[in-house]
Amino acid sequence: MYNQTEKILSQYELEIGQMTKGRGFLVCETDKGTKLLCPFKGSGEKGERLKKYLDALKELGYQTETIFVNKNGDAVTVDEMTGERFWVKDAVKGTELSTSRFGEMIEAAGMLAEYHNLSVRIKLEQERIAGPNIIDASVRHARELVKVKNYIRTKKKKQEFEQIYMNCFQEMHQIAEKSCEILYREE
Repeated sequence: MYNQTEKILSQYELEIGQMTKGRGFLVCETDKGTKLLCPFKGSGEKGERLKKYLDALKELGYQTETIFVNKNGDAVTVDEMTGERFWVKDAVKGTELSTSRFGEMIEAAGMLAEYHNLSVRIKLEQERIAGPNIIDASVRHARELVKVKNYIRTKKKKQEFEQIYMNCFQEMHQIAEKSCEILYREE
């Protein structure tokens, strides 16, 4: 792994100092701050699209991670030996959302709504931000709503957010199904 890591990082304009392992990534202290070397599941095209999208959000004043390009100008670096894909991005400081703190949940929901509104406004070289297959993604998300409902239903003691989710599920699911119908018609 060390040789692989060294080869991948050598493709970036970074002077690497100390490296430590994180959860599924490598934390690298560099001359340009703390960076993360992360495996990337997806195509190089998807990596480029994500980089452009994050850059557009940053230009609008939002704190986002920055994906660094390698010496070839690509967002994703492929290991020639294994074919694995990696990318280097900023280490963003923060804490994970706690569902037991209602104020954090409300703030997160507001941020998510704002993010969705921004997604509609951002246009990247006439590409659809959601990716080339938005219909499949929408159908998958509608199914995920049902999976979450089924999971919560099996719990004996439900948190406040889970109770609210169950109360709102029917309406959310109808909206998801309607969205899928509209996407199928417009295809």
